[in-house]
Amino acid sequence: MNRPSFTVLFILAPCLPLLSGCWGGDDGPVRYDVSGAVSFKGEPLESGRITFVPDAEKGNVGPVGYAMVKNGRYDTSASGGKGTVAGAIEIMITGYDFTKTPNNEIRPPLFEDYKETAEIDPEQSSTTLDFEVPASAASKQKK
Repeated sequence: MNRPSFTVLFILAPCLPLLSGCWGGDDGPVRYDVSGAVSFKGEPLESGRITFVPDAEKGNVGPVGYAMVKNGRYDTSASGGKGTVAGAIEIMITGYDFTKTPNNEIRPPLFEDYKETAEIDPEQSSTTLDFEVPASAASKQKK
């Protein structure tokens, strides 16, 4: 290493801990955990995804929250999930069917982006929201 490069490295090295706090931190808006149940056609949804999107039309902005649905339950605080911001949110739910087919084909989703709306209260550290997805939300399968 030549002398000018070594000098720059020597001067900047003490600054690195300070700079590391500027990126990759979790200094965004406060997120709130949401959990609950999802059923489809009156039965617990075996597998799916639930997404919480701040409702921009109602003036709410921020990052999207999400969780996986397993055996009819979801929780944004579980592994692989992320809480949502407070205020008006739009909820989108997609249901999956992972049962085996005779030819091991991938089945289309049971339904995609079924929509609901809700309000997350900033006074509550967590919220419970249950959803019943009607049979009319079922995907139209191509034949």
